[in-house]
Amino acid sequence: MKKQIWIALVLLQQLHASGTDTFEGRKGFLFGIGIVAIGGCGKDDIWDESGENIIGTDTSCGAIPLLDLGLGYHFSKQFALSLDIKTLGIATLMGIKAKYYLEDEKDTSFVSVTGGALNVGGVHSGFIGSYNNIEWGYAYEHNEFSLGIGAPYGDSTILLHLGYKYVF
Repeated sequence: MKKQIWIALVLLQQLHASGTDTFEGRKGFLFGIGIVAIGGCGKDDIWDESGENIIGTDTSCGAIPLLDLGLGYHFSKQFALSLDIKTLGIATLMGIKAKYYLEDEKDTSFVSVTGGALNVGGVHSGFIGSYNNIEWGYAYEHNEFSLGIGAPYGDSTILLHLGYKYVF
């Protein structure tokens, strides 16, 4: 399986390299690969032994790095829609991402919104829309840097995202 993934990535790189050396804009199908760090703090209720009364709360914080994959389509030079998957073993965030580039330039800012489902070791899981995220970022040619904030629906946990993605 690793060999097939490696071959696919090499073919995508060759396809990308077969074009001209100048930036032609964002158009057509997109494939992105990168890394994102997601972290935050959550508050849990502590129950008594009977399970009927809350006797306190506990706040815990943490961060994990995730592999960031995107597969989608640029409908115009400024708008893209993609399936976005962030995963690494115990944590998976999968959703539909809508991204808007503020200008049709190789050097521009973007904003994106993702609606998806989050699963961290079985703790949070749900339906599309049970996890929502908004990102602000900077794109230079095929490199994208982003900062985002997200939250599982109905939970007090707020997660921050810091990421880099190379978009073919």
